[in-house]
Amino acid sequence: MHNLKHVGECIGQLVKLIKKAGSEDIHLIGFSLGAQVTNYVAQSLNDVFKIKRISGVDPAFPGFITVEKQYKLGTSCVHCYAYILQSCN
Repeated sequence: MHNLKHVGECIGQLVKLIKKAGSEDIHLIGFSLGAQVTNYVAQSLNDVFKIKRISGVDPAFPGFITVEKQYKLGTSCVHCYAYILQSCN
């Protein structure tokens, strides 16, 4: 879990290249821990553009229950629309 921010920044660089190539409709989808990574991707892109849609499928819960909201996928991701599907809790 300690590499999530770095992974999000790396994916953010890829998304910037995709955007530079001309794509306008970018939708991030992540499952479990990947769902939490999408928040870091969106944060890394915040100064460039806003992600319009994130789908977090069954976001990882252990390890995220006690962290601050800014590190979780959800309403703290103010600059984007987060659509979260969860199988439990």
